[in-house]
Parts: sequence; structure tokens; C-alpha cells
Amino acid sequence: MKKWFFLTVWAFFGVGGCSQNVDLSTLTPEQWQEDIRFFMEQAPKTHINLYHTLPKSRFDSIGGDLLRRTTSLDAVRIRQEMVRWVAALGDGHSNLTPEGMRVFPILPFWFKDGFLVIDGQKEGQVWKGWKLLKINDAPVELVAEKLRPYQQRDGEQQIRAQLPAFMVTAEALQAIGVVNDLNKARFTFQHPTTGETKTAELASFPRADLFRLRHGGGGQTETSEVPLYRQHRDKFYWFEWLPASKTLYFQYNVTQEEPHGTSVADFIKKLQTAVEENPVERFVVDLRWNGGGNLFTAKPFTAFIAGNAKINQRGKLFVLLGRHTFSAASWFTSSLEFKTKAIFVGEPTGASPNHYGDPRAVRLPHSGLQPRLSTIYWQNSFPWDKRPATQPDILVEPTAADWLANKDAALEAVWAYQMPVSSPETPLDPKAVAQIQGVYLFNGEKPMRVTMQNDRLHLGIQDWIETDLYPTPGGTWTSDVRTLVLRSIGDGKCTLEAFGGSINVARLPADYKFPDELLRNGKISEALEKYRNIKKETPQAFSVSENELNRLGYELMNGHQMEAARAVFALNTEFYPNGFNTWDSLAEFYMKTGDNPKAIEYYKKSIALNPNNENGKKMLNKLE
Repeated sequence: MKKWFFLTVWAFFGVGGCSQNVDLSTLTPEQWQEDIRFFMEQAPKTHINLYHTLPKSRFDSIGGDLLRRTTSLDAVRIRQEMVRWVAALGDGHSNLTPEGMRVFPILPFWFKDGFLVIDGQKEGQVWKGWKLLKINDAPVELVAEKLRPYQQRDGEQQIRAQLPAFMVTAEALQAIGVVNDLNKARFTFQHPTTGETKTAELASFPRADLFRLRHGGGGQTETSEVPLYRQHRDKFYWFEWLPASKTLYFQYNVTQEEPHGTSVADFIKKLQTAVEENPVERFVVDLRWNGGGNLFTAKPFTAFIAGNAKINQRGKLFVLLGRHTFSAASWFTSSLEFKTKAIFVGEPTGASPNHYGDPRAVRLPHSGLQPRLSTIYWQNSFPWDKRPATQPDILVEPTAADWLANKDAALEAVWAYQMPVSSPETPLDPKAVAQIQGVYLFNGEKPMRVTMQNDRLHLGIQDWIETDLYPTPGGTWTSDVRTLVLRSIGDGKCTLEAFGGSINVARLPADYKFPDELLRNGKISEALEKYRNIKKETPQAFSVSENELNRLGYELMNGHQMEAARAVFALNTEFYPNGFNTWDSLAEFYMKTGDNPKAIEYYKKSIALNPNNENGKKMLNKLE
């Protein structure tokens, strides 16, 4: 099922809820217990690495405790305990976001100087611009602390991004003992200038798109009186030329093709024209509201920015980051970090550079709840990179005071930035260049090429890093990528260091072939052996991930290399026997090559693993 692969880290509009309306209050303790046991059984089969943060003993302990308490908890509380259980897995994409929960009609934002109401509905409109102090009798700081265990997270920034939405979700507040009545609560506000405090009772209302609320509130549009970053949030991407500062400002809100507007390809053509026709001194990419999407729609943007010499210059290219920069937007951030000369400004991102993603739902049989569990480990940085977020070069934390004053401190920091005076570059030493040039094997699966390009030494790692290298008097080569240095250690080896870790890599012989090259050259057995070795030695390597092998299989099949394609699809079922899509793709291969009995067999296997595989059912009906 080829299409499934391209729906990669789509978090912004993702929902993990109920596939049908189920009255949870009618479930018996025995039914809840069956659901809990089902989740305990299926979660390790669905998540690519379920115990990466939460040990198995703790996971089982939480489930066992909830099993014992089903007779003493009502349905709402059991559901919230399930939310907390999934959140405890400790990655930003594994979540349970039930449908039909009730929210209060305000949306706060967690600023450096407190919680400010930035939006409101119905009677909540009157409190826009007021600080939130209490919910019932609980100070908001205490509420925030109690809500932490219920939030999915890669790190602190994702908590800061999503916690305000939890603070106005009635069921979440009931779970921590702040409200008893899901329909109403008292909120205490403070006027930011006069200091006046007022308390109001607000009524809650059902909200289906709670996930969107937790990722920045959705696409509200504000007037031209507010800063650029608060305008046109309903648009997936847009830009504006600012002649006074000679800035081309590009806001990228959703990593996806605009469904009813300009395509990414046409938009990039317009961007390119704007770059060519204007005296651009600053090119600004604003990702502060980008909660993710399809990362493949971001690749053309990376290629355009990295390949445009007019804007890809240190001191000219700036990227604005924030807590809502998440998922596919985090991938895009990493691609700019490793392929351009960008300076990052603002807050740390909501997602870590390396993170788990592509959640798949596990539908519980009685409640219909659908916990979503990550199925891919996206290694967007070095394997040892444990950063919980991509950090800015220039930290600018958002404040309530700036919001109320319609001030964009991050963009102002860009305008105020001045490049430090650099010392003359050290001339290239031909002997030092010859010592380090070559093709190396990186992390057991990728080629790392050190070559001369445009009179500079250049380091490239396939589909990941492109950066110039600069010699230092100490014999180390620095780069445009933060903290990345390269040094020769002799005997055809060198050390690559970045982000607190390092790796020694060895120069490859000229005739060395990588597994995908072997496949294309017809050496299938040799290629499969290398893939199996990679899977054994580095099981989370991207080249042996389910999606990457699926993509490669279709690429080979579309290129009419049928035996290689069959081998890759079959290898994917070997590596991921519980992945319904691996069997679906293998079935499609046999259907297209005319082997209907095998196609039927494998479609049935896929549907058994995922009864909601509608594509498989449709194909099976065609074949039978």
C-alpha cells in the first residue's frame, strides 16, 4: 500500500480517539479489564520500541494497577488513567486523545511571565488579554504541575506547548481533582496593567478537535495590526517582502500541500522570483506554529533554501523556532541545521531531533478508544544525539508583555543581529586535504564523502548532511553545522564529532557497494545479507525501517526490477511480521505480477493484522 508510506509524521491533524460513539459509562469493569489486557498485549507489537523510556516492569505495573482499580473508578477516570498510561511511554507522538471531551471557552498560552488568555470562545472572549491565576481554588502553577503526567512529550518544550489546552479540558482537570463538575468551573483572572482580579464561572462545551487545540489552537487568523507571526495562520505557507528591512519573511505553518491553494512547487517558484527580484539581506523562515505534516512536502523547501547561494549565507538566513515546531517540522528544522548556514532564533523546538513518530492506532475492543503508538524512529541527527529539542543560537522566550504590545521579539532579534568579524580563513594544505579526502562508512549504513567542491573541502552524508569544512591551526576541520568537527587519525580513518558524541569512520575501498546499490546491480543475496547485518547491529537504522524498505520496494518495482522488489518486500515482512502494511505491499507486488493466490494469501494476512485495512479489503474483493 504505497500511499501509507507518504503519510509520515502527520501530527498536526492527527487524532487518537474513538472510531465510533461509545457510551463509556455502560461498560462493565470486566469489559474495561479486557480492553486493558488487550492494550498490554498489543502495545509491544505496535510500538517500534515500547520500552525506550518506560521499562517493561513499570509499563506492566501501571496496567496491573489499573486492572485492579476498574471496579472503583468511573468511566471518565478510567479513560484519563489510560491517557496517563500512554503518556508515560515518553515520546511525543504516542498519545491517547479521546474524542468528545469537554473544554472551557478560553485558550491560555504559557509565557515566560505567566499564563495569558490569547483566545476565547463564547463568554471566554471577554477574558482575552487577561492573565489566568486560578481554576476553582487551585493556582495555575499547581494545576500545571499536576497535569504533567497526562501529557505526551519528547521534552519540556512539548509540555509547555500542550499544557495550556490540558488546563481547560474538563476531564483532565477532574482527573487531578481540580474540578468535580465537568460542565462548569470558576476561573480567576488578573488584568495585566491594572492588576484587577475577577472570578467568573465558565461553562464547558464538547470539542472534537482537541488534538488541534493542543498544537497551537488551529488556524485562526488575526488582523494586520498584530505581528506577522500572528497573521494568516490559516495558510499552510505564505511570504511577504519587507522593503524597509530588506527581509523576505516566509511563514511555514503546516508541512503539507495546501489543499485548495498554491502547490508547494508553484509556491517555491514564487519564492524564488521574490529572491531574485529583491535586494534580500535577510531570508527568514518562521516555523513557530508548524506542528508537522508530511515531511516529503518539506524536502523541496530544503532543496530550494540550501541550493540558493543568494540566501544560504551565514548572517542572511534565519530560522525562527518555537515550542510548537514539532514532528515533520522538526525534521525540516534538522534538514536546515545539517544542510544550510542558518542561524536559529527563538525557543527550543517541541520535538527532539531524533524522535519516535508515525503513530498507529490500537483500537480497544469495548471502549473504542484508540491509543496511537509510534511505529518509526526518525533519526534526523547523529545516533548519539540526545538533545530533547533543537536549541536556538539566539534564545528569545515569548512573553505576555510582548504579546500584549504586539511585539515580535524574535524577528526584532533577527533585524538586530550583526555578524561577528571573522579572521581570514586558513589556506588549504594539499597534504592535509589528501589525508582526509575519501568515502567512509558511517554508522554501518551510509556513505560519508569528503570531497573538494568549489575550491572548498566538503562533507556529505547521503540524504542528510551537506556542509563545507574549514581548516584550523590545530589540524581539525570545523563546519557550518553547529559543533560538528572532523579530524584525521591516520591509517585511512578519521573522527567525526558533534553534539556531545563522536564516531571513528574508516575509508572504504573504491569498489565498495551499499546494499541498495547491490540490489540495483542484481546482487540480491549480497544486499539482503548486508541489510540483515545492519538490522542486527543497528536495529533502528533508517535504511532498515519499515517505511524506508517499503519505499525502496516500490521504487524498484516501478523501475521494473521485479526480483529485487520482491526480495525487499519479503525482507520487510521478515523484519516487521506484525506490520499489516508490509504484507499489504507484498500482496500488491504479487497481484501486479499475476500471482493471485499469493496476493490473496498476503492480503488476508494483512487484514488479519489490521481489520481496518480498507485498501486490503478492496483488493481482496477484486481478486476473489
